[in-house]
Amino acid sequence: MATSFQSINQARCCGSRLRRFSAGAYQHAPTARADGGACASDSASSAPVVCASPAAIVAASNSAPVVRASDSSFKPRGCGYLEDGRVWCALEYVDGWTLGDWKERTFPTFREIARVAAQIAGAIEYMHAHPVKVRHRDLKLSNVMIRRSNGEPVIIDLGAATYENAEELTTTPLPPGTDRYRSLEAWAFYREQGHKPGARYSFKVTDELFAMGVMLYELLTAPLPVKNPPRLDCAERVSRLLPAREVNPRVPEAFSALVEDLLEHRIV
Repeated sequence: MATSFQSINQARCCGSRLRRFSAGAYQHAPTARADGGACASDSASSAPVVCASPAAIVAASNSAPVVRASDSSFKPRGCGYLEDGRVWCALEYVDGWTLGDWKERTFPTFREIARVAAQIAGAIEYMHAHPVKVRHRDLKLSNVMIRRSNGEPVIIDLGAATYENAEELTTTPLPPGTDRYRSLEAWAFYREQGHKPGARYSFKVTDELFAMGVMLYELLTAPLPVKNPPRLDCAERVSRLLPAREVNPRVPEAFSALVEDLLEHRIV
């Protein structure tokens, strides 16, 4: 099992590879649209992703936001406690599309997809490296928004998120999340340990990166990832996936290899 430090380095390495690809550092990194259409060349951006994080806000002190946007800290519009002790948090309205809708509506290039994915990887690294170690635990196409104004990704819906030393609120072996994005390790734990009383899977950075691999696979291989998503209902099916390049020959070899590495935890 990778240590926390090793796992954070994996997120950093993933972001670095994606940024190099989006900047055209790899040979034959095309700017053709992911659906095969023609488009103009685009430039890469390395600005940190915005992450709307109520769990992080509660975990940190009142003056220490967890996630940042560009050079400034992202802060909620308001937060507090209800009379029954529950926390409320009002976040910024994001005018844009979910990641899946963005693919279907704007026909992004492979470089554009890599740019967005690099920012998401940077957010994963930042959240897990933060002192409170925020874990989203439900990364998927519908939980990432793309701003209409500048194409910046925003991670949303941290209802399943947790943080370092947080009280466990569920009693199931696996944490809250979406089954099609759960890692092979999580499902192996469920098969081997799920029947034992008190068994709890320890969610890691590699689980977030696996979910990102599934998201990228969907974006690269499905022309309509929201309306007609690939069949990825369980880890066994994910483990038998054809490489993205074999499903969609337009996918650059380096990008396809990165997705395979994410799904097989080979990011080094």
